[in-house]
Amino acid sequence: MKVFGRIISDEFGLLAACCRWPASVARNEDLAARSAGPLDWDQFVALARRHRVEGLAQRALKEAGITIPPAPAAALAARAADIAVQNLV
Repeated sequence: MKVFGRIISDEFGLLAACCRWPASVARNEDLAARSAGPLDWDQFVALARRHRVEGLAQRALKEAGITIPPAPAAALAARAADIAVQNLV
């Protein structure tokens, strides 16, 4: 995919879509379409971590009903929980 004349990976496109606000049916449909193809879920998690949006990504995927492989799902969930605890502190 091209954005502002630059090619971005499918994983980054999905991550950006996860950060789309507010949550909506259109966002969820976009997430479903973007996650339908082959993705490197470890790369997706690494990008989410780099941009510090693991919580947003995990919640958006969950709200859209998207199932991801167990290891990346666990990594996102654990980091999202850590972020929630940090925010409460």
